[in-house]
Amino acid sequence: MKRIYIVGCARTRTTFVRNLFWAFENTFVFPVEMPLRTLIGVTGKEYNFVVQRNSGGVFSNKIPAWRVLRDMRRIRTNNITVINVTRNKRDTLNSLGGYVSEKRWNACATQARKWGGLIDLTIDSDKILASARELDSEQRRVADTLKLTSRAKWSDYPAFMPDCIMSIPSDLPGHKLRPPEYRP
Repeated sequence: MKRIYIVGCARTRTTFVRNLFWAFENTFVFPVEMPLRTLIGVTGKEYNFVVQRNSGGVFSNKIPAWRVLRDMRRIRTNNITVINVTRNKRDTLNSLGGYVSEKRWNACATQARKWGGLIDLTIDSDKILASARELDSEQRRVADTLKLTSRAKWSDYPAFMPDCIMSIPSDLPGHKLRPPEYRP
């Protein structure tokens, strides 16, 4: 089992990248943002578990140095796979009416540079959305690097998403969700 932590500044398309992981066999993708501690608490060997960072997570916001160090230790000691999602700075800052401040974007970029040794993969969301070919090429790179088996092509998104996940209300509290018996 791999525990995969999707990180990146807000508005860099981390949710989209998280959802793409449903295209891999034996993988449960938690359908809402969760803190790192949730991923650390996952045990079992029957499936890979993918969590998207919450807004207070490392590589995702301006957070105090002690929290960055704490999260880095947790990632290292718990063998967490980290995937950092990036996007053009200007587009990120302009997305959703300026939701992300330049200060926040810079903090995310600084953390990624400083702690880049703990990032297993970086996915450029602008590049993968350029074409279906780029999207599927990136899927092969992710699968090869993480030793995952694909069951659908990323370019077929959202066709491979489980119907139950597509209909989850956005206000559903994440702590009540449990991995289903997932069989591709």
